[in-house]
Amino acid sequence: MNDEQSPGRLIAFLAVSMVILMIWQSLFPPPLPPERPAPEVAETVSEEQGAPKTTGAQVPPSPSPTAVETAPSPEAKASLPTTKQPERKIDLEGDLLTVQFSSHGARLTAVSFRDFREPGTDPERPYIELVPEGSLGFASLEAEGLEPDADYEVASQDRGSVVFRRKLADGSQVERRWQLDGQALRHELRISGAQGGEKTFRFGLEMANPAETGGGFLFGTLPDLARGMCRAEEDLLVAPIADIAEAEAVELKTATAQWAGVDRNYFGAFLLPGANGACEISRNAVDPDSEKDVVDGRVYVSFEHPLQWPAGGQAEWQASLLLAPKSEGLLKAAHPTLIDTIDFGIFKFLAAPMLWLLNWLFGVFGNYGIAIVLLTLIVKTLLYPITDMSYRSMAKMKEIQPELSKLREKYESDRQMQAQKQMELFKEKGVNPAGGCLPMLLQIPVWFALYSTLRVAVELYGAPFIPGWIDDLTLSDPFYVMPLLLGVLFFFQQKLQPTPSDNPSQQMVMKIMPVMMTVFMIALPAGLVLYILFNTILGIAHQYYAIKRDQKPEAEAAA
Repeated sequence: MNDEQSPGRLIAFLAVSMVILMIWQSLFPPPLPPERPAPEVAETVSEEQGAPKTTGAQVPPSPSPTAVETAPSPEAKASLPTTKQPERKIDLEGDLLTVQFSSHGARLTAVSFRDFREPGTDPERPYIELVPEGSLGFASLEAEGLEPDADYEVASQDRGSVVFRRKLADGSQVERRWQLDGQALRHELRISGAQGGEKTFRFGLEMANPAETGGGFLFGTLPDLARGMCRAEEDLLVAPIADIAEAEAVELKTATAQWAGVDRNYFGAFLLPGANGACEISRNAVDPDSEKDVVDGRVYVSFEHPLQWPAGGQAEWQASLLLAPKSEGLLKAAHPTLIDTIDFGIFKFLAAPMLWLLNWLFGVFGNYGIAIVLLTLIVKTLLYPITDMSYRSMAKMKEIQPELSKLREKYESDRQMQAQKQMELFKEKGVNPAGGCLPMLLQIPVWFALYSTLRVAVELYGAPFIPGWIDDLTLSDPFYVMPLLLGVLFFFQQKLQPTPSDNPSQQMVMKIMPVMMTVFMIALPAGLVLYILFNTILGIAHQYYAIKRDQKPEAEAAA
């Protein structure tokens, strides 16, 4: 490699590294501190299938005065002034969900998925839990004269449904009916009274950032930040917790929302109200004394629905609360626009078809690790003509190394003439000095698209490759086998490329690059590292074949 070609490749290589570093900082924020446990209060009565049991209730501290206001409205203070009864917990169990309700607010206090556990490899790790600990705002309901944690009477219950009732100070009666229906909860709100009236009810959902879990000793899991969202008629209004503090209030609300929800990367809770209404995204602070409210806080989404009933009659609102993993088929079946909650980012144009292909390959072979290996082979085949052209150029570069060395010696004191003669030689021999960087540059968009897919596709969440080693393709390699093997392969791949220049600094950078890339690989999901590993193996085999193929005619000519 000559002095002109080597800096060109070096600059390109360093530029790619800088891009990776910058995007790295955005994709891997600092670990989130675990939420502080809320203080325990008096024991409450828990009930499942009519059997009482004792459990502890959690009540969060008061909201921070600096947080966006989401506390009950002042009118709610007019609730019926009765002594608060002990809290009762009602558990409903379905084939896909296990949920728990509280008689204080007729709201959800727990939602867990029976088929999904928290990230990690321990078979006894807990199931995914959507409701933040101590939350008062998950499936909450408030209105004038009705607080979100008001006492309700448990009117009836069975294994899959429960009915709560409450008498308000104005003489009206509110009834909340919940029924498990597959991956959703059917919610029916009824209000009646001897006198007619009108109330606007606010249905709330709340989500917190999960605690940092899993990953290697240097890095944690993929970023999994809670978001609030309102689906307006034209677009999706969405805001993570960190963005809410800086957003204008007008940007976080809409009067014509089709649905409202909160989510994380793989799971979400979405209210399908049946009719458009006002929706607003805000933030509740967990610790009023903490300055880290951006990460300690919770995103809160409210949806308003008015009801008007005649004297002696009633009014009702029927809605559905989808509590689900964010799989494409499930979301589309519930509402066509829910598919927009799967956020592939700027690489959606590659990530979406990539996920479809991976799902198809999984349907054939039953293993997403094998699907990723076959994806690598498909991408490598599609890029073969361009990659082969690059390897031919690199082989020619190695052939003209003696002539380049002579030019450097001849024009050692005249760098400008040396560069001119080298370019003439490149043109004569049909050599592209930057051709060696092209294969890697072509793969970078694929890398980021696969990373995005692993970050948000619930189909890949917890998917194993080789049980006992790679138990979850979305987590990093727990034993660092693939990253270390990649470091060795990167070093060997450099040996197949044209000899670097005599510049000691450039030689040192090229020697350090395999080490730097190995460190990067340690932090990446195992599914992405598997792709890069197999792609590197195919690249080395292709480059070795290209060198032998292009040297054969020369050997025959010499004979």
